[in-house]
Amino acid sequence: MDSKDIVAGEVWDHCIRRAIRQSDFFIACLSRTSVNKRGYVQKEIRMALNILEEKLGQDIYLIPVRLGPCEVQEDLSEHQRVDLFEQDGFDGLIESLKLGVARFGETGGERATSWLHLVERPHSLECHVQEYDRTIVQVHVEYPQIDGLRNQLLQTKVNHELTSQALTMFRQIPCTPGHKDIQEIDPNGLDPTKVRSWSITYRVSYLDDNYVSVEYRESITGARVPGFTSTRNYFLPSVQLLEINDLFDPATGYLETLSEICIQDILNQTIDRLSIESSDYDMRHIREGAGPSEQNLQNISLFNDALCIHFRSYSVGPGCLGKLSVEIPYVSIAHLAHSNGPIPYLIRQSQERGTS
Repeated sequence: MDSKDIVAGEVWDHCIRRAIRQSDFFIACLSRTSVNKRGYVQKEIRMALNILEEKLGQDIYLIPVRLGPCEVQEDLSEHQRVDLFEQDGFDGLIESLKLGVARFGETGGERATSWLHLVERPHSLECHVQEYDRTIVQVHVEYPQIDGLRNQLLQTKVNHELTSQALTMFRQIPCTPGHKDIQEIDPNGLDPTKVRSWSITYRVSYLDDNYVSVEYRESITGARVPGFTSTRNYFLPSVQLLEINDLFDPATGYLETLSEICIQDILNQTIDRLSIESSDYDMRHIREGAGPSEQNLQNISLFNDALCIHFRSYSVGPGCLGKLSVEIPYVSIAHLAHSNGPIPYLIRQSQERGTS
């Protein structure tokens, strides 16, 4: 999953840590190879064990799953395991997850209930085309569809909006049918080594009965610059597309505050990756690309406990840095937010999870 969800230019250690912390469950897949292997697998298990210490004693969070006969390492041995290679192994895993959700619901309220009945399912649009120079390109656009909303008419409207967005992105790719000198072809018999790929994948960063936040990530085979990350955020009860000015009170001067936070964070990321002193770096590029305007700061994602602002390659620094993102905890910008907007709601949800 990390090769799909972590794109070029992102700091993968930071992304993995964030994903583990935001997960409701951590399934430790064990095999003869993994239990005897030093490196990042062991590090991820230690991260999960540390997070487990923050849970209640009755919580089900870390589930050891044996993929085949093997020894279970000592720090996992006290946790009841699931043997996936046994006949009833998969059913046992599902029962553990259901029980974990039920216990979470007993202490955590709405969050667990929403998690239990709301799911997103991947859909895709795809074609193979031949460009004017006879280059063969596989175009692939993935997008989510949501199941489990109590209001079926609302669910239909939400999914129609998500599908329309996917079709728009598909048609905007310059090598899709309908563009000049582009011809759709039958992919049967094509040599896969001679086919370029132009794909857009997605990740749902937040989903409950009220809000959904989707990140779309572009990837192009052979491109010198990493593709873009674009986002869509919706208030589900009215299927309203949320812009950054829907989150904040304009009287607070929120653009200036967010800009200052982003400029400092991007500078820190830049000097860290390039191993330079801050005094040696020309700030003009960062100040221009992350300056206080809606256009600069409009590409936002909602996380469980933070707002994430994405910047395109070259917009705030040299292309070698790839795409940059800045995460800002909701609690640090609560004073800027609309009182009836998403941020106060998301803070309450985060606090409820923290007390469960």
